[in-house]
Amino acid sequence: MSFTRIGEIVARLAFGLGILTVIMGLLLRTDPDPEAARQVYLRGMPIGRFIDTGVYSILVGIVLGILCEISRAVAREQE
Repeated sequence: MSFTRIGEIVARLAFGLGILTVIMGLLLRTDPDPEAARQVYLRGMPIGRFIDTGVYSILVGIVLGILCEISRAVAREQE
């Protein structure tokens, strides 16, 4: 049960950080000088790749959350 709890925490962190990453990427894309902002905030990483990283993090958080829900349901049935 402790791995389920740890998994839930990691899933929430991954989901939350992914959303923040996507929002930051979208805000940087709307910056008047996105090239300068990219160099300052992303150390030269393309903004599209930064947004993709956030989307992947969101998906990992969702999948891990689903697995934790399944684990919790199985543990309840066994009790």
